[in-house]
Amino acid sequence: MKKLLLFIVAITVIAPLAGVSQDKSTIRAAELSYKAAERSYKNGEYNDAAKGYEIVVSSIPVNVQSRKLLEMKMESNIKLIDIYFSKSVNLDKACEQTTSYMENVRRVKNGGVLKSKDLLRYLELQQDFEKHLTTCANREKIDSEKKSFEKTFDEEFKED
Repeated sequence: MKKLLLFIVAITVIAPLAGVSQDKSTIRAAELSYKAAERSYKNGEYNDAAKGYEIVVSSIPVNVQSRKLLEMKMESNIKLIDIYFSKSVNLDKACEQTTSYMENVRRVKNGGVLKSKDLLRYLELQQDFEKHLTTCANREKIDSEKKSFEKTFDEEFKED
């Protein structure tokens, strides 16, 4: 009975510490990835930069209570939008990152973590990125119309 009680106490003490350790290593990896991505972006190596920024965006939760980490996440998201729309064009990923940014801004707006001037900047960028969402919507509409046309074309000219 004493061994079981000791085991339960040990688990309840060690388990949360293991989680904190994992979180710290994940955050550290995100920080290292961000630094490498910034260097790659500055050197014009946009594919490498995008990989690093993707790690940051996926590793740092939007509800993190650290201003530094939240800004790192938001800045990475902004850089990914720039890369995918302008530098190394990939419209699928660009639309995905823009949608993600819009959701993140909505979440952090009332979080109380960011400074007012930083939040204002992100809100202004949100307005700028609205045009990207229009581009994404138009692209999806064209894709669906293309598929519809192909289907109709195949049916009309189907060999009997």
